[in-house]
Amino acid sequence: MDVKAIEGPELMRAMYLAFCLLLVTTLAGCGGSGSGSVESLGLNATNITLDPFSTAPLSARLEFSAPELGTVTVTILGKPSSSCNVPAGIEISHQFAEVSSDFVLPVLGLYPDYANTLIVDFKGASGATKQDQLTILTAPITPVTAGPVTLPISVEILSNNLPADDSGLYVFSQQKSAFDQCGEVRWMYRGEGWQFYEMLPNGNWLGSINNHQISYHFGDFSEFTMLGETVRSYPVGNYLHHEIQKLPWGNYLVATNSSLIDFAENGTPEEDMLVEIQAAPGAINSGAIIKSWDFNAILDPGRAPIPSNERPDDWLHLNSAVYDASDNSIIITAQRQSLMAKIDYATGDLIWILGAHEGWGPAFQDKLLTPVDALGNELEISDQYFWPYGPHAALTLGDGAVALFDNGAWRGLYEDRAPLAENEEQDFSRGIEYLVNEELMTVQIVWQFDWDKRVFTSITGDIDYLVNGNYLLGFVGTSPGPDNPRVMEVDPATNDILFNAVSNRGELEYRVEKINLYTGY
Repeated sequence: MDVKAIEGPELMRAMYLAFCLLLVTTLAGCGGSGSGSVESLGLNATNITLDPFSTAPLSARLEFSAPELGTVTVTILGKPSSSCNVPAGIEISHQFAEVSSDFVLPVLGLYPDYANTLIVDFKGASGATKQDQLTILTAPITPVTAGPVTLPISVEILSNNLPADDSGLYVFSQQKSAFDQCGEVRWMYRGEGWQFYEMLPNGNWLGSINNHQISYHFGDFSEFTMLGETVRSYPVGNYLHHEIQKLPWGNYLVATNSSLIDFAENGTPEEDMLVEIQAAPGAINSGAIIKSWDFNAILDPGRAPIPSNERPDDWLHLNSAVYDASDNSIIITAQRQSLMAKIDYATGDLIWILGAHEGWGPAFQDKLLTPVDALGNELEISDQYFWPYGPHAALTLGDGAVALFDNGAWRGLYEDRAPLAENEEQDFSRGIEYLVNEELMTVQIVWQFDWDKRVFTSITGDIDYLVNGNYLLGFVGTSPGPDNPRVMEVDPATNDILFNAVSNRGELEYRVEKINLYTGY
């Protein structure tokens, strides 16, 4: 095989292109073969504000004016890593939909303690293109204990079979730090707040803040942007816990208490109510309760709970709620009653109960879903793992499909099987999808993943259905050992594990999300 030496003009061109590639200050005029020179926008360090709200140190704001209307794409190049499946690192790029000549844009996905390469591409309405390359220097993450979390987080990638172009980031709710498939932290929030609950369609986060905190109950919650700005905050009179969701019309669905929480075990029920809080755009510390659902009146507070925490006042332990726009309903999970239930949003009427039938009185018999197989035949489930125990993370998927995280604590208690101690290895947790037929009042299991019953988290857990068709599972409690908090991404068609990682091994977590940094833009 002949190898041609590079010399003369070709050598000069190779040296020029290498110079363009390695330059880490403002870059302009480095065009590819046949493309001619790419003009510069004239950007420099004055166009970048790193961490503009002093709460998101791996984010920046880009501001500039262009000579004509057009669109902008920003790209943060990956950080090379020999230990990652993607040696070049994970590139994060986004083309903004906005057409303008004056831009104020977020730049997300920076690495800490690194000279990050930002490429800004502009395409004008005339077809003209311009490009600049900038370097953004970030500081190391200062070690600190923030609430229940140690920062910076320590990520262990146990297996990774994701495609190289998967730039999604994983976020544990209390760590409030996002890491990529290489285990590199690419975003974090260091403002006030205990934990996140969910990312909204506009790309903002809903999270509790530390004002008036009693254990894991909080007197206020806020909406935060990815740049770390607090958009608005709302008080919750009887304190919030476990759940905040934004309803399609902009109000908030919040899990709270029917009385002011005190953990005094004085006969006052707790963690037993949902409220709707009216949104007040642009206002701080406002918002009225305009609707409520008291589960002391909807379900049966006299039914024996699973003895997971031996607190009689916490008979329900409402821990998730999701609104279903298809029929104007709300679906919840309740740990201590080991159930998923559906109620009518408008009336609060109970529609169905997905859970063990034992212990329910005559008034609830017609609300209990009957377990069936794929052919519709009723199942004898006394020796099967059909019902959830201590569940979390209600999820509605449409056309009667629902999913939840089944913790498995005290599995089999209601069916009079010998209850398992929470720390025995026979206990296991799983993600599970059911199909509910409301006309026939039946339910069947259509998918589950329990990792061969290898992992158990007695409290907390999460499940999400991702846009790529995979399930995301959060084995995030620490009982019985320090093998969590763990995130897994699973292909439901094969149950192959595409991603498996532990972050801050041994620390308790609540939920986990997989996010696109530029959601909403």
